[in-house]
Amino acid sequence: MHLSFPNGCSVNDFVNPNETSVKYISFDEVIDMVSSLGKGARLGVQDIKSAFRLLPISPGDFDLLGIYFDGNFYVDKSLPFGCSIACALFEKISTFLHRLVVSSAAVAPNTAKVYQQALRSFKDFRALFPFEDLWPVPLHHISNYIAYMSFTGTAASTVKSYISGLSFSVRLKIILTALMLLLSESYSKE
Repeated sequence: MHLSFPNGCSVNDFVNPNETSVKYISFDEVIDMVSSLGKGARLGVQDIKSAFRLLPISPGDFDLLGIYFDGNFYVDKSLPFGCSIACALFEKISTFLHRLVVSSAAVAPNTAKVYQQALRSFKDFRALFPFEDLWPVPLHHISNYIAYMSFTGTAASTVKSYISGLSFSVRLKIILTALMLLLSESYSKE
């Protein structure tokens, strides 16, 4: 389907050009952000196959994206490539998802350090008493970890901070897993 044809009365001709512009983050901004996270920070990149196809079309717009061929009507129910507003719409969705992850991951620098120490300590504990690396963390892993810290003389305030760190990591992993599942929908649709 050609959304810019015929000239003057195509689908794209009726999209406000002011709504189609997109401003992506600059490479320098990415470098600044990664640098601010400090040593040990991780960066991930995900190529979203058929990204626009993740976005459904309102049923009120089906008539704009339908064709009649060989005695049958066909309607595109997902945002098609070639639609002039597609980049701007997907940018709005991806910006929302980015903010969701960032707001979920936002902690003070000192808290982040304690949480990293907690994860290292918990990883060492799992290696010492061969527990599988499962997420979300099974309750018996946590209870054994607390008992281990108590046995080794770890202060109660540190135990509390480390458990908070594990809880934070579990929540963040759940959000990231849900996001990856949402994004992987594009692979199963084609």
